[in-house]
Order: sequence, then C-alpha cells, then structure tokens
Amino acid sequence: VEGLTDNSGLQLFYTPHIRNYDAGVLETGVWVSLYHMIPPGMPSFHSEGHCTVECLEEALANEKESGIHVFAVLLHAHLAGEAIKTRHFRKGEEQKLLAYDSEFDFNFQEFQYLHDERTILPGDNLITDCQYNTKGRTAVTWGGLSTRDEMCLSYLIYYPRINLDRCESTQIGR
Repeated sequence: VEGLTDNSGLQLFYTPHIRNYDAGVLETGVWVSLYHMIPPGMPSFHSEGHCTVECLEEALANEKESGIHVFAVLLHAHLAGEAIKTRHFRKGEEQKLLAYDSEFDFNFQEFQYLHDERTILPGDNLITDCQYNTKGRTAVTWGGLSTRDEMCLSYLIYYPRINLDRCESTQIGR
C-alpha cells in the first residue's frame, strides 16, 4: 500500500563473544491430557499443577546445586482461563509469587519479565494455579490442544540451562 511503512519484523544482534550461560525453558503446571477436567456451568473453578520437591531436588542436585535463576514467566491457558498464578515454596514456606495475572486474556499473552531474578533451589516446589469460568458451557471442558480445550501452564525462562524441560502433575481441582 502506497504511503504505508511496515515496522514489523525481527531484529538480530550478533556477537563473537559467547555468553556465560545458555537459557532454558521449564514448563510447569497441569500435564496436558484428558485427565484435566473442568466441569460446566462453573463461574469459578481452580486447577493446580505441581512441580514437586522431588522433581526439582533430583534435577537440580544432579546438575546445579546452587539453583537456577528465573528471569521471565509466560502464563498460559485457553478461553475459559480467567486468572493464573505461579507460586513458589521453599522448605514448605510460600515465597513471593513468581508470576500472576488476575485478568488473564487468551488473546493477549506475553512474557512477564521479573523485576528481580528469582532463584529456584533443590528442594523448592512450584504450583501453577489456574482459575476458569465455564458458566456458558454445558459440557465438561477437557485438557487438550484445542482452543476450546484447556491448559494450565507456566513457562519459566531461566539460566543456566539444565536437563529438565517439564515438571508437571495431573490435575488437582478444587
């Protein structure tokens, strides 16, 4: 179109200096499957997915006892999702929330860059808590890949990268 300038695209930076660390992505929350069930007609239903003490203990103790450093989080659900939070526990005590979105909108998902990096240590655990609204639905909403299905996930961006991509559980609903 004449007179219109396109400013979209991708900007790449090159450096000959190798960085100190590789970053990784850790998917936490509810394992995406038909075991994730959300009843119809519910104005507020919660699901929790756990990244357990045992999972983080094994992964971190074997590779990085000093922990990993989280610097961004992407919260993810589908159309019934209304609020999501990622909770962090150390020795049974809840720490400051890693990430929270009380007005979740499937059409506006973005990484939340943390003001201060957070360290996840061996023995910590994480809980991804999702709130759904199925008031207008007449059938069970299942976990799955379709937009009409649901998910309850947090993607933690961290360094240094370790050999752990997922730390999830099946649904614990309330």
